[in-house]
Amino acid sequence: MIRNRWKGFSEFLFWGSFTYDSKGPCHIWTPETAAERTIANKEVEELNQELESEKKSEWELDLALSRQLRPRMRKQPQWRFTEKTGKLIRRNKSSGVDWYRYNKVR
Repeated sequence: MIRNRWKGFSEFLFWGSFTYDSKGPCHIWTPETAAERTIANKEVEELNQELESEKKSEWELDLALSRQLRPRMRKQPQWRFTEKTGKLIRRNKSSGVDWYRYNKVR
């Protein structure tokens, strides 16, 4: 059984590197607040809006080439901006570290 001894304690993640004669960069992540999460989600939405036109043009070019190689395709595929086609998604529901938070520190 795990028992918390202090009220109001905080968990954190320490990330760093050490070698024989030097210390690398280190960072301590604190839990992400709701305000930080909403700001991050807005920034990811803006990034997705910028990326969608680029990814769609790449998809159309690939589609045109594949239809030339395989002309028997009858049904015209429809564009959907998903994770498979390049949409950025934050999967971390908790206050941990995901790709967005890690890249913000760097």
